[in-house]
Amino acid sequence: IQFPMELGIPSASRISALDKLSSDPSMRNQYLGIPVAVQESSLMPRFDSDFSFHSVLLAAKKLFASVSSARGKPTARKKLVIFTNDDDPSRGSEVQLDQAIGEAVDLAYLGVSIHLVYFRGTHSPSVPLDASKFYRAVLCQGNRPDENIDDFLQERVLDLAWPGVGGFASFRSSIRAKQHRKRADLRSRFYIGNGLGIDVVVYCLVRRASIPRQVTLEKGTNQPTRVKQRMWCTATGKSLKDSDIRFGMEYAGILCPFTSAELNTLHRMAPPEALGLRLYGFAPKDALLKRRWNFATARFVYPNKSVSKKPGMGSDAMNALNREKDRVFEEVLLFTSLYERMLERGQVAVVLDTLRRASVPRFALLVPQHEKRDESGAQVRPPGFLLVSLPYEDDFAIPEHDIEDTWEAKVSEDDFEKRKLAAQKAIELIQTMNFPSGHYNPEDHVNPAIHRYYSRLQTLALEGGEVDGADIKKEIVSSEIASMDAPNVKELGQEWATLTVGCDFDPEMMLKPKTRERELKSKERAEMKDAARVSAQEELEELGLWQFLRNLEDEDIQGAGAPMRITLQHLMMFCKAHGVKQTGKKGDVLARIIDLNTSRKKTEEK
Repeated sequence: IQFPMELGIPSASRISALDKLSSDPSMRNQYLGIPVAVQESSLMPRFDSDFSFHSVLLAAKKLFASVSSARGKPTARKKLVIFTNDDDPSRGSEVQLDQAIGEAVDLAYLGVSIHLVYFRGTHSPSVPLDASKFYRAVLCQGNRPDENIDDFLQERVLDLAWPGVGGFASFRSSIRAKQHRKRADLRSRFYIGNGLGIDVVVYCLVRRASIPRQVTLEKGTNQPTRVKQRMWCTATGKSLKDSDIRFGMEYAGILCPFTSAELNTLHRMAPPEALGLRLYGFAPKDALLKRRWNFATARFVYPNKSVSKKPGMGSDAMNALNREKDRVFEEVLLFTSLYERMLERGQVAVVLDTLRRASVPRFALLVPQHEKRDESGAQVRPPGFLLVSLPYEDDFAIPEHDIEDTWEAKVSEDDFEKRKLAAQKAIELIQTMNFPSGHYNPEDHVNPAIHRYYSRLQTLALEGGEVDGADIKKEIVSSEIASMDAPNVKELGQEWATLTVGCDFDPEMMLKPKTRERELKSKERAEMKDAARVSAQEELEELGLWQFLRNLEDEDIQGAGAPMRITLQHLMMFCKAHGVKQTGKKGDVLARIIDLNTSRKKTEEK
C-alpha cells in the first residue's frame, strides 16, 4: 500500500534554514527535540553507562508526532533504523527495558516500524546478536507469540556478518539500485554470422562531466522559451524556406552547394543495415589487450531482455508476444553461452564497431568481465562484455628511423644516467604519495571549474549574494593536498624537478610571447593595486581614521568619537585599502563599509 504525498517546492529561505540545521548540531538537536542526555552521550563504540535507550525512541516519537500534527493527519508507514554494536544497552535494567517498550508501543501507534542493524565488534566478529537480552522485547513490544518470533526478527534485524536476510536485504538492494542508476547509451545488434544476431544494450561507464547549457526563460512565468529562426536573401530580400537553403563548402577554391539531405549522406559512415557490432574472429586475451593501446573509455555490452509489446488483445497479438519472448530467451541463452566459453578459454572477440550512423568505423575487442559480489551477496560488478576500442596505425607517432640510430646516439652517457635516475625518482615519488583509496582514483578529486560553477549557482539560487572564491578554493585544495601529506613527498618532487628540467628552469619561458606579455601585465596591475591599498591604509593611519573606520557599526560618522570631519574621499580610501567598490554616493559607500566590518567581526568570532 502506498500513500502519495504532495510536496511543495521549497523556497530559498527553507533551503537556507535546512543548511543551518545541518551545519549547527545544537540548533538541529533543539529543533528535533532531542534530549540533552542523547546529545552528550557517546554512541560509538558503546553507550555510556548512564545513557537510557528510550531517550532515542522518545526523540524519534517527538519528530514523527510533530510531522503528523503539521500535516493534520496520521503519519504514513515509516521505518526507524537503529545502528548499534551493543546487544544490551539497558545493562540488565528492567526499568529501562519497560521504558523502551513503552516508547516502541507509542511509535507503533504512530505507524513507525523499528528495524535494527547490528555491527559485530572487532573483538568478537564471530559472536552474533543475542536479541533475547533486549531487542526482542522492544521490537515485538512484548506481546508477540513465540511461534512467530523468529520470522518476525528475521524481517526486522540485519546482522552484517550474515548474508542478506528477509525484507531488510531487499530494502537495501532497492536503495542501492536507486543510487546506481543504469542509463543505456544505445541499443543495437551484435551480428555473429550466417544471419545470426543478438540484440544488445551498450552502457557508457564513464562520462565527462560538463557545465550544463543555459536555458532562456520568460521573465514573468519562468517558462522555457522557444526560438524561431527566419532567413532572407540579401540580394532579393525574399523570405526563404528550409527547402530553399543550400550549404556551401569550399573545395579547390570553388564554393560547392549541398542540400541538407546530401550533407547527411556525406556524414553517414555506414548504411542502416550495417549498424551494430559485427564479429570478425577470436584471439587470445594477452595478444591483443595491451595497456598502451587504451586510448578511449571502455563501454559495457549486455543482452537486451526487453520484449516489445504490440497493441492488441486478440490471439494473433498473444502469439506474436510469445514468439517475441521465445526469441529474446534464445538470444540471451546464446549470449550467455558465448560469454562463458570465452571466459573459460581466456579469449576476446574482435568486432567491427559501427554503432552510430555518423561515427567512424573502428575495430574493437569484446572482453568478458567476471561477475563480482560483496560479502552480503549483492552484485557489485555484473557479468557481460567490455567493449574496448582499438587504435589505428595513424593514431601512433612512429619514428622514421630506429631508436638506436637516432635517440641514443644524440644523448650522452651522463644525460642518459641522469634520465634513468629521474625515472627512478618519479617511481619513488608516486609510491610515496598517500592517496585516500591507496592508489590514484580520479573520483577522489573534484573538477575545480565545475565545483566553482555549482557553488556560485547554489549561492545565487539561495539568495546569498556573491560567493566567496577563497572558500571554494580552500575546499578544492583540501581534497588535493591529502595525497601530499606523506613524508618526503615535497623533497622527492623537488629532486625530480631538478633532474628533469634543471635548477634554472623558468616556467614562464614555455609560454607563448602574447601569453607571457599578458601574464606580466596582469602581475603589474596586481602589484599596483596592492601598492595603492597599502598607501591608502598608511594615509588613513596618519590621519588617525583607520581604527575608527574599522570599528564603525552605524552611519553616525560625525559623532563624538570621530577624530576629525570624515569626507567621502576618506571613505573611498578605506574602500580602496580593502578592495571594495569605491564609486557611489556617500551613504552607499558608508553602507558597504558597515557591511564589511560586520562580516569581518562574524568571521573573527567563528
